[in-house]
Amino acid sequence: MGKGKPRDPYDSYEDVVSDLYGLKKFTGRMSLDPITEVMGRLGDPHRVFPAIHVAGTNGKGSTTQMTAEMLTAAGYTVGTYTSPHLTDFRERIRIDGEPIPTDAVIEYYRDIMEHTEDIDITFFECTTALAFMHFAREAVDIAVVETGIGGRLDATNILEPDLAVITNVAEDHTHCLGETPEQIAYEKAGIITEETPVVSGADGSPGNVVQAVADQKQADMIAPEDAVSAFAQDIDGLQVSVEEETVRSPVRGRYQVDNMNLAVTACRSLDGFDVMTDHIVDGLSTVRLEGRMECVAEHPLVLFEGAHNPAGMQAAAETIQELQTGKTITVVSIMGDKDYEKMMAEIESFSDLIILSRASIGRAADPEDLAECIDATDHEIEPSIRRSLEKTLQMADEDDTIVFTGSLYFVGDVKQMLNEMWC
Repeated sequence: MGKGKPRDPYDSYEDVVSDLYGLKKFTGRMSLDPITEVMGRLGDPHRVFPAIHVAGTNGKGSTTQMTAEMLTAAGYTVGTYTSPHLTDFRERIRIDGEPIPTDAVIEYYRDIMEHTEDIDITFFECTTALAFMHFAREAVDIAVVETGIGGRLDATNILEPDLAVITNVAEDHTHCLGETPEQIAYEKAGIITEETPVVSGADGSPGNVVQAVADQKQADMIAPEDAVSAFAQDIDGLQVSVEEETVRSPVRGRYQVDNMNLAVTACRSLDGFDVMTDHIVDGLSTVRLEGRMECVAEHPLVLFEGAHNPAGMQAAAETIQELQTGKTITVVSIMGDKDYEKMMAEIESFSDLIILSRASIGRAADPEDLAECIDATDHEIEPSIRRSLEKTLQMADEDDTIVFTGSLYFVGDVKQMLNEMWC
């Protein structure tokens, strides 16, 4: 008997995702040539739709989601591309909030693999190609695209966007973006294209760098509007005013007002798109930011916070101190390439007990190294996520606060495990 037809290695979504995760994360090359070549072979789908390109150190994911929500409320079909995902790869690529279908992932991945036999494509380059193919195929009215790392050499920077948005600049990814805020700002400003408007929340010397790049590219710099202001916050979210309209937004963290204003300004700066105040109100009242000061239970209060650098953790600490009740147990895992010494100092400011765990991703720091950064707060080491989770839930009283933080990767691990335990 014959062996029969060999099985298609990409005949299921699980096969494709497994294959995707097997791709290299980094190659060490410093060029957009490979992704440019790949997209050319695929017919340059990224040239088919208008786009907003979003970079920045903190807040770019939130700003992307808010902008998309406002545009959707205005009646447009909107694609969003964000990273990382929390529990399902498909979260990265959405249209009007709906994740890319599994059969589309299979189809596009097969096509990409057929065109990259001679190219050492990375995970992020492949995922970016998938997103742009999906947006083109589904004829979105506009896509809001978040960079992965940096901007200038990020795979998403093959876009020719209608608008660039830079949220802010702080120290992060210093191993590849530069050791100073000015160097990092230069990389972020790399998304600015010739004569294309840019909305920027960067200030100080990094802001000056962004302005200099904009001037060189003859790109109009647009300052964020002060359209949104917050006047109250509780566990249900922020109460904000939008040009005399009062909005209850499920978003937590007063620092998110800066991202709201960036999103409003981005929507209003787009030629050919009409986004009115009622669309902004609708968008802010419905936007959900998973893993970003997300409340998943109230008794005890359980918060997921994906802050992953010192500036982000400082902003998160202020919100947690405003919302926390009872004693606060914080479960932490931070990536080893982050400035975890400064992050742990912020975590100590709101924690009564710290449990040091370890995310499933290989880049996660050793809990022993994190423990060396703790000054005076009681702490325990429990590398197992499941055991640290079970221990925390057993220790907490109904009026206490539990915070899972340090990385979106870690938050995703915990979220998936909680879902398995509670379902």
